[in-house]
Amino acid sequence: MAGAIWLLLVFTPFLGGVAWLGFAKAWSAWRLENGGRAAEAEVVSVTTRKDGAGDVRHHPVVAFTAEDGRRIEREAPHGTHHPRFARGDFTVVVHDPRKPDRFRLEGDPDPAGAGWSLLSLLCLVTVAFLWTELL
Repeated sequence: MAGAIWLLLVFTPFLGGVAWLGFAKAWSAWRLENGGRAAEAEVVSVTTRKDGAGDVRHHPVVAFTAEDGRRIEREAPHGTHHPRFARGDFTVVVHDPRKPDRFRLEGDPDPAGAGWSLLSLLCLVTVAFLWTELL
């Protein structure tokens, strides 16, 4: 029984924290998807680097004007194996009007929402299982 109490005391806050982080990330992705604003962006450069698996990824650096008039110039969050853009190309970005530096290229998926939602649900189910089975 002491082992079960220890598991609950250690894993409940940890899994609860992971679940909270997951819901926050999923909410942020949902807000961008449903409340994001589109803006025309110019590709000012393309950076190339290796990802964690050693694969080369090409990330366009785009510049656009947000709703509040600020000029944002940032690297796109998701890279591709083959360059999709060249310097001087134009594309559309979808940005968060409250945090314009949080954006994605139109047509790029935002996989964070579904993945974090699933992780959060898994953590909550695990905590419920620990509480019902170990006590």
